[in-house]
Amino acid sequence: MSASVLVESVGVTRSFARVGDVLADVSLTVERGSCVAIVGRSGCGKTTLLSLLGALDVPTRGQVLYDGTDFRAMSGVRRARARRRIGVIFQQSPMIARLPLWENVTYPLVPRGTSADERREIAVHWLERLGLADRIGARPEELSGGERRRVGVARALAGEPDLILADEPTSDLDSDNAEGVRRLFEEFRSAGGTLVLATHDPFRDAPDGEVVRMDAGRLLR
Repeated sequence: MSASVLVESVGVTRSFARVGDVLADVSLTVERGSCVAIVGRSGCGKTTLLSLLGALDVPTRGQVLYDGTDFRAMSGVRRARARRRIGVIFQQSPMIARLPLWENVTYPLVPRGTSADERREIAVHWLERLGLADRIGARPEELSGGERRRVGVARALAGEPDLILADEPTSDLDSDNAEGVRRLFEEFRSAGGTLVLATHDPFRDAPDGEVVRMDAGRLLR
């Protein structure tokens, strides 16, 4: 694995009982500072691949390498450290109902020992960038689908990750808010960040980069 490669799947297959192979022999190399958009219709395996690249799931066969090491070969401590360098934007942004918006944005920073004052300052910065400054104290149930989507983007960026994995990051967003997210992704890339997106529309979601198509669990170059 080249030193320029940040994350890589090698011959990855993911199978589930009663469903069979959702991914079949998928090999994908993502270089540092690059943007890769995975395009395909719903159910083709995009979300499953992102979960594997983020160490949220493990392959049935094959390997997922991060910085040259198979996630499964890492110690628990090293795997936890690697995950902290990865920001994930889910289709359904998970939130903790009892916490206000700013704490939901920065909750992943708690294990790092970041103080509450620091976390609030970080949350305010990203919520302002995403047009949500007036919602900082809102509870999750008070948010619209589009607002929740932007909260997911803010949370991913707040951790200052090396890699962002984004699953349909601008669905539920109007064109202005989608363009705002795209600009933040461009800034993230310009600062050396690496971006992998699952998307139906790479022109809407992704800064310039590689586009690969997925169909029925396989990558089509």
